[in-house]
Amino acid sequence: MASTNGTPASHSPFRRVKAWFPTRSSKNAVKPGASSTSRTGSEGELESFIDTGVDTLILAADMVEKIANVVNKVPLIAPVAALVSEVFQTVKDVREMRGNRDTLHTELCDKMKDFSAATSQESSYHHATERLQKDLKIYRGLLEDASKLVSDFDDKGRLKTTVQYPLWKQKFNDLEKKIHSFEGRFILNRVTDIQMAQTKKDLEEKLYQWLQSPPDMMSKQDEMQRLRHENTGSWFLTGPEFVGWKANPGSLWIRGNSGTGKSVLCSTVIREISTTVDGPSAVAYFYFDFRDEKRQRSNIMLRSIVFQLSAQSSPPYKALGQLHTRLSGVPPNDRDLEQVLDELLSELGRSCIVLDALDECNNHEFPQLVKFIQRLLVGPNTRLLHLLFTSQPRQIFHEGFQDVIHVELISGLTNNDIRLFVTSEVSALKNWAAQSERVTAQVVQKSSGMFRLAACLLQELAHCFWSKEWEKTLNDLPTDLYGVYNRFLGRVHPHHLVYVQAIFRWLIYSRQLVTLHELADAVAFDFSNPSEFIYDPSRREGNSHAIFQWLDGLIVLKKRMNPWEPEESVALAHASVQDYILSTRFRDKFAPGHDFTEGPSHTFLAQSCICYLLHFADVQHPLNTATFPDYSLSLYAAKYWFQHLLRCDGQDALLHLTIRLLEDGSRQYAALNHLHDFQRPFEKPPHWSRSIPSPLFLCYQIGYTEGVRLLLENGADVDAIVGRQGTLFHTAAWEGRAQIVGLLLKRGVNLYPTNTERASPLWIACYRGHTDIVRILLEHGAIASAPDGEVGKALKQASEAGHTEVVRLLLENGAEAKTTKMELGSALYAAVGPVPIHKHRTANEDPTGFIANRIEIIDLLLDKGADINAPGGKYGDLLQAAAAGGMSEIVRVLLNKGLEVGGISGGKYGALQAASKAGHSD
Repeated sequence: MASTNGTPASHSPFRRVKAWFPTRSSKNAVKPGASSTSRTGSEGELESFIDTGVDTLILAADMVEKIANVVNKVPLIAPVAALVSEVFQTVKDVREMRGNRDTLHTELCDKMKDFSAATSQESSYHHATERLQKDLKIYRGLLEDASKLVSDFDDKGRLKTTVQYPLWKQKFNDLEKKIHSFEGRFILNRVTDIQMAQTKKDLEEKLYQWLQSPPDMMSKQDEMQRLRHENTGSWFLTGPEFVGWKANPGSLWIRGNSGTGKSVLCSTVIREISTTVDGPSAVAYFYFDFRDEKRQRSNIMLRSIVFQLSAQSSPPYKALGQLHTRLSGVPPNDRDLEQVLDELLSELGRSCIVLDALDECNNHEFPQLVKFIQRLLVGPNTRLLHLLFTSQPRQIFHEGFQDVIHVELISGLTNNDIRLFVTSEVSALKNWAAQSERVTAQVVQKSSGMFRLAACLLQELAHCFWSKEWEKTLNDLPTDLYGVYNRFLGRVHPHHLVYVQAIFRWLIYSRQLVTLHELADAVAFDFSNPSEFIYDPSRREGNSHAIFQWLDGLIVLKKRMNPWEPEESVALAHASVQDYILSTRFRDKFAPGHDFTEGPSHTFLAQSCICYLLHFADVQHPLNTATFPDYSLSLYAAKYWFQHLLRCDGQDALLHLTIRLLEDGSRQYAALNHLHDFQRPFEKPPHWSRSIPSPLFLCYQIGYTEGVRLLLENGADVDAIVGRQGTLFHTAAWEGRAQIVGLLLKRGVNLYPTNTERASPLWIACYRGHTDIVRILLEHGAIASAPDGEVGKALKQASEAGHTEVVRLLLENGAEAKTTKMELGSALYAAVGPVPIHKHRTANEDPTGFIANRIEIIDLLLDKGADINAPGGKYGDLLQAAAAGGMSEIVRVLLNKGLEVGGISGGKYGALQAASKAGHSD
């Protein structure tokens, strides 16, 4: 079978590679002045070898180009890929120039010089790039050698090459072997690089999930940049404060009232430091956002900053990965992450952290946020860190950052930026073209240095069509934001204000972003009866349109920024709108007598959710999902009703609704549980096979203590098995829910349940170290009513776990320290013996404290009559037990307290033998 160029397949040295790459075009070229039929014998065969040699070069270049395109994603620097492509194209071009082999040599050498210069100038991004550069240099040498070989062949002339055919054949064969060898190495290295890249990607994904998926800041940066007009912020970038901050590590605070353009200016700074040549080696940033609860948390900010910087370290995610390993996948606390941050800043060198809108962080976390920034200001890496943050001028920030250099965003500084913005907007309105300069000048003047106010003024003017109309409107417009917002709401009919108030509560206090359909459903109520809202589906049909008609200028449709968000959600247009809603100016004018603070608002949302669920169960069979889209709020209500309930001021006022929802065996309770199993928006079917928990256990699980009390008062079975731990009593003892334990005891729960094989609640509380629960149990007669041996088991368990206060409580309330039943050891034996497997972590985390607790427990037990020389237990006596566990401090204490040395008392080893066998040399 012949190859595509007429060469016998058996003579094709690169047939294996040809099977991998696409077939080349025909190569039946001949030398000038010679016909294809003139090649005979060894000369014709030699021509085939020449074709083969050049084919080999072409295929090798093709291979590198294709591999380079793959490796480019690893990444490979763009100039390297471009030069590989040039080499490939040059080899193809020269392949057709059969009469000028020396041109191949010249072109290849020129390209290789450029290629070598480019690769040698590139710094190593990671190990894959280093190996790639080495391989490409080898490839360059192969091509140079090949070009020289072809050139030498031409220089010899036809007669000499024919005579020396065996020599030339060997040379081409050697070249072929070298390229084959290189091909194998190159492909192996590229596969390794791709595997390394995949490993890095897997690690990145694992750490991202471990950090609880910090929100994507790049999308927010892009959003802010889209709002920015060209040259906006140039005054700041050329100002002395920023120039000095950029050149020298330190801190800079940009502060200004709401609406002065801090976030857009912040995005300008991020773009500047990320794109300039003399910028920092690493950049991380975080935008706090009042619209999203996840972006209002200081700990989420810390996770995001650490994750961003970790990606820029070398190798990526090393310090963070080590922390993950050390914690065995347990989520890190702030202290853990701050230590990693210190390590990253020290390793990365000159770095930059930018934090925008500190005032949009959760108010309750302001002190924690200020403390974190102060730590950065005076930390060990202050000399390496450029820190910039923006905020409104809140008192807590003034006190916390009084020594930080700041820039105040006042009218004179930002007027030019506002003029650029207004000019751009006005020029888009054809009917204002002739008046654009006058309109721009007046809007800039009225805006008083506030971008948000300028945007609102333009929005009002957009309703005008004639010059006289816009002149009057412009003269009548307020000169402050709240005044403009009052003007917006002034168009709402008084009858509709109750729905506007409801919308505002949802947009400020909902537990997740709400879609337009959910919001339309949420206000489809008759709110006239304050004790029970009546859901009316006929109201929701026109709500979607009415919502934007009522709140034009105050709300926006927000596009998805993270995978867990809906495609579109409704949000307040600006942080100043939320400030306005919470102000007395709004309440006095549009909601007199209403309280929009957190407690009353959560009461309203909880009541809305419960009433919605009650209606849903009345009209909808819980197993029928066909009409779920008609009930857009159903999934939210089922998932979050109790979270609003737990945050509201008046749980008692909602008890009559709650008890209806939690009626065991009812349609509404079944619907509530099945709805809770759904994932938004219907991504997978519900888990119908899951057993429905009792209402009592559900209330316990969600932390609704008032519901537990109410259900117990109405006859709920206190001794029923409810979960893996046994009864509700067992579960509460395990989890340390003292208030629930108290309620159960008041309702007459059995102190030692007999309907389960689980350990007693007393033993569980002692094992877990829940001192408050142990105290409650003792007050209710846990020792007096205990079955034989139960108190001794509890005392032994508390002693072994090192829970000093629990041991003290048990001894003070009559527990016996001295026992004659030593088959498994006494409480004293447990206190001196080896650390049990389930306590290894606790002991390793705080070995000094753990041993100190055990020593204190030994003293307590000896004071209460425990026998230090009593035999028994696995090791025979106390000394052997302590020695086997490596408790050198406890061995010393026991000897000092009169323990006799030398007796075996039935044990398997002596103390010295026990210590030696366990490897405890000390």
